[in-house]
Amino acid sequence: MPLIKAQEAVPLFKNAVVLDLSDIAQQARQIKEAAKQRADDMIEQARVQAKKVTETHASQGYDEGYAKGQTDGHAQGFEEGSQRGHELGRNEQMQ
Repeated sequence: MPLIKAQEAVPLFKNAVVLDLSDIAQQARQIKEAAKQRADDMIEQARVQAKKVTETHASQGYDEGYAKGQTDGHAQGFEEGSQRGHELGRNEQMQ
């Protein structure tokens, strides 16, 4: 292991560069906070968009289901009414 004598130490340390990493640490914290804020904003935007899509599709599904129910219900009602009417007509003719 090398030995540094006192008379050699002063010039050696005069040329030393002191690194202060607190600036880098502060910058890293700022970058991290900005990234977190951006991620939070993206998540909020996704939630809002998902809510809009859900509401739109729910409304669309309701409208389509209602229209199909009306069409199917009328067709079924017509068919059942026709059958019932024919039955009643036959019963009246027999009497």
